[in-house]
Amino acid sequence: MEKEMPSYCHGCKYVGECSGKHSATGGLRRLTISIEGLGPEGSSCIRSSKVVVDFPGDRADPNIHVESSAPNCDKSFDVQNRIHKEIILRIIYKILNDMPVVEMEDDTFREKLAEAEAAVARDFISKLQHAAANQNAGGGMMGERLQCSVQNAPKFLEWIRGRGGVAVWRSINLSNPGASWSTPAMTDGKPTCKPTWQAGSEPERVITDANEIDVVEAREVKRFHVAVRRSDNGLMLKVTDGGSRRIRRECEKAGEGSWYEFDYGDYNNAVIYVPGDTVTLAKWASERDTSKSRTETQ
Repeated sequence: MEKEMPSYCHGCKYVGECSGKHSATGGLRRLTISIEGLGPEGSSCIRSSKVVVDFPGDRADPNIHVESSAPNCDKSFDVQNRIHKEIILRIIYKILNDMPVVEMEDDTFREKLAEAEAAVARDFISKLQHAAANQNAGGGMMGERLQCSVQNAPKFLEWIRGRGGVAVWRSINLSNPGASWSTPAMTDGKPTCKPTWQAGSEPERVITDANEIDVVEAREVKRFHVAVRRSDNGLMLKVTDGGSRRIRRECEKAGEGSWYEFDYGDYNNAVIYVPGDTVTLAKWASERDTSKSRTETQ
């Protein structure tokens, strides 16, 4: 099949193909999706992604492997290749969330692929356009500054000074699209593995300058109980739809920059925070070292 990609791809076209390998019982056990894309007219840039999904059965989490490349591309096209890879993963997770793929026949999957593709394009088009704009302006992927709490500041500083920097990982799970995780860039002299199956196969960026991280003192504004339920596979606790709606309402009331965290104690509380004082990690470290020196000389 060949068709125009949504506008975040800037006029690219792609040719896609999917094939499935079935077990003796008829359930889909391996799914392969191959997509090749050409850059805008006149460009020699070709990018391709191959996604292989293995299903262990019994509704266990699938194993997803992605290969993505963009030969003959200049640096400005790199962000589109990364977006291409990310959007394929988001499509896969959209399908997995909507229907157990182990029960699909190939024709059914193609229909779900088209539906998920359209949904992903609608949900993420503005974010992807923003990412491309930041890349052209010299910023990193998604472009925002990383923030950390006062409690995590010593750890982040240690990672910058002795572990190769702070690696930032974005969620590719459509059920948890806004999540991100931070890890040291290196572990035992090797690149750190992704912290969770929900993260992309590679970090979005690695921060090595303490001036590029903000230390934010959180100020609690509200705490309340939310109902939770077990995920479909029974391995996770998830907030109910009603609880999620209340969290969104309370964050809107708290104002711009607010966020929530969960206090998984006996009460399953959601805690709404707003940012307090903010300084760069470099300044925080300098003030801490100065305070420590004064204490030692007294």
